Amino acid sequence: MLDSCGMLDFPYKGNSMSWLGYRRRGKVQCRLDRAVARISFKLFEVKRNFKFDKRWLGKTGLKQTIKEGWDNSRNTEQGSISSKISSCRQAISKWKKTNKSNSIKKIEEIKAQLEQNQTDLSGTSEEALKLKWDLCAAFREEEIYWKQKSRVTWLREGDRNTKFFHATTKQRRARNRITKLKRNDGTWAETDDGIERVATEYFQTLFTSSAPNNFSDALRYVTERVTHTMNVALTKPPSNDEIKRAINEINPEKAPGPDGMTSLFYQKFWEIVAEDVICMVKDFFSTGSLDLSLNKTSICLIPKTERPREMTEFRPISLCNVCYKIISKILCRRLKKFLPSLISETQSAFVAKRLITDNILIVQEAFHALRTNPICKSKFVAIKTDMSKAYDCVEWSFLEALMLKMGFSQTWVSWIRTCISTVTYQVLINGEAKGSISPSRGLRQGDPLSPFLFIILTEALVAQLKGAEAEGRITGLKIARNCPAISHLLFADDSLFFCKADIQQCAKLLKIIHTYGQASGQQLNTSKSSIFFGHKVPPDIRAELKRTLGITKEGGMGMYLGLPEKICGSKK
Repeated sequence: MLDSCGMLDFPYKGNSMSWLGYRRRGKVQCRLDRAVARISFKLFEVKRNFKFDKRWLGKTGLKQTIKEGWDNSRNTEQGSISSKISSCRQAISKWKKTNKSNSIKKIEEIKAQLEQNQTDLSGTSEEALKLKWDLCAAFREEEIYWKQKSRVTWLREGDRNTKFFHATTKQRRARNRITKLKRNDGTWAETDDGIERVATEYFQTLFTSSAPNNFSDALRYVTERVTHTMNVALTKPPSNDEIKRAINEINPEKAPGPDGMTSLFYQKFWEIVAEDVICMVKDFFSTGSLDLSLNKTSICLIPKTERPREMTEFRPISLCNVCYKIISKILCRRLKKFLPSLISETQSAFVAKRLITDNILIVQEAFHALRTNPICKSKFVAIKTDMSKAYDCVEWSFLEALMLKMGFSQTWVSWIRTCISTVTYQVLINGEAKGSISPSRGLRQGDPLSPFLFIILTEALVAQLKGAEAEGRITGLKIARNCPAISHLLFADDSLFFCKADIQQCAKLLKIIHTYGQASGQQLNTSKSSIFFGHKVPPDIRAELKRTLGITKEGGMGMYLGLPEKICGSKK
């Protein structure tokens, strides 16, 4: 019957008879409860991706297995590191089959042995003590397993938290599971293939360049800032210690890239992999080329809402391979030292000795002036803008032209270009990597380089604003008589602009944003932007400025960088 209906019977554990009764002198058993499903449901089983498991550390034979797997490939050129990782992964998978790491089963077995020891008169206290130690170790393995799955990094120590990690993992999986997605035409994709097509088409469109070619207006006010000394420090060959330090800076608890190897693998087995990893990194810095397989990236979809149904309701986080991250970390560490002298003081994100609280305090004072200062409240306006898909739409050609204009050497710029342009994506949908995406623009959220490249990109906008302010086309807000004028405050993609509440200045500000956007790929999202007028700005001027800017939402008394724009109450 089931075969004719195209159904299958789920397997069971224990006694197959689910009901027991008595008839006269006999006992009657039968199976009443069944679970059946379509054959296609069986095919729904997810193919498990390889991930290096922290529980394997210290297990007998693991180190030797890794050494043998890694040494299978004799070639030590950069391109061979991918084959070494693949060979090592296969060796670990075979070793894992003979060294089961099922901690739940192990816990039950040890509990049974301990109970037998305690009930058996011949059981010794030494055996009981050993079993208790083994049980504690098994519990610890179980906790490690679920902690890895839960992605919880803030909890460091305490009692066993297995139930907490298990609950967190189940909650995360339920929240991240995608059952259907809405297409552009309003119809729904509910099959695996349909969901894959929707996601792949969305990202392929998002990561396709608009091919901008005229950067003269956007770069007009950009000046050379990078000195010869800086370029020498940025482009010098990396030392072995620098490479090792970069590996140790990568969090071992973070999710791995497509190859499944976490930084923990490289940190714990450095003596085995060191020669080849160092060779790979130094080869990149000498030739500027990178094995494409090392730059493969998985896109993990993080829901922004309770029940996301459209691709715009997910935040794409990129999971990069550790081998690529090593190179990225070295570039970041070198660049970070010079950012305070390269990035304008109005940008406070990702720059040493600049704090998010600086922006918050200035904004609170500025909004207070717009409400109370006699000049500010009648003549000025604040505009809070949101850039649509800021990281994902960065144009590589403009970023390259900007860095060259700032004085970065051709060698450095070519390294950056290689890092961001040789990437290929697959989208993780319910745990499986789907599709293939080749981008022509965008920075990865998850690449250590991306935040620093983004604030460098934003310097083109800052230069235009400063140029317009110097020419008197935009007037910044002065909170007090002897204070500097403030025309803009930037924290990554959170932007706040100040100017006079008149058509000319607002139109000039909008033109600057559009000029920057056409070159860089950054597009103003007017639906999420807001405008806050000085308390005494007349209603007719407010309406006219809203039409000029295309922003309908009035802000004020809201949140800025996670804190209220206004923190004081009424003194009355």
